[in-house]
Amino acid sequence: MTPPRKKQYSTAADRNAASRARREAEGMRQVQVWLSGDAIEKLDRLAEKEGAASRGEVIEAMIKRRKI
Repeated sequence: MTPPRKKQYSTAADRNAASRARREAEGMRQVQVWLSGDAIEKLDRLAEKEGAASRGEVIEAMIKRRKI
């Protein structure tokens, strides 16, 4: 049995708008953070090590562990 196809959008802008709306509905907010190249490399290594899908997941996991 083949898995269902992902929803197709006519443009990248439509896909991005849908993604943004979905995340906002989940109570998420987007923030911008300036980090050094070294910090980005460390986040990427942590993401790979922990099996995280994104840098944001790594940061959220770190915050949860610290119980901030």
